[in-house]
Amino acid sequence: MIGSMRYKLNIEQLSTTPDGAGGTSATWSTLKTMFAFVEVNTSGRLFIQGQEYVGTYYTINCRYNSFKYTAPIENYRLVVDPDGVNRSLKILTINNPDLLKVYLTITAIDNG
Repeated sequence: MIGSMRYKLNIEQLSTTPDGAGGTSATWSTLKTMFAFVEVNTSGRLFIQGQEYVGTYYTINCRYNSFKYTAPIENYRLVVDPDGVNRSLKILTINNPDLLKVYLTITAIDNG
């Protein structure tokens, strides 16, 4: 498994600041850079809690990360650079399949 983790990805967090006119300005900042195994799972439509997600689904396997998520999962994204083009992925689920805090399995979607 470790030898196949050859894709560099960044975990980014959204931060918003007031723009002074009643709106907000959004910026993404990198929290962590790591290597992972990334594979295309499927493409199509998925409904989660009444929301429709259309796009290409990815399964990402990486080492367990101990940093703290301080915001809802909607405020995080993955940026993968497999072919020189940064691809932004929306995180749908994060699982610890072995319950040993060794690996994480992330399901994400490229819907843009």
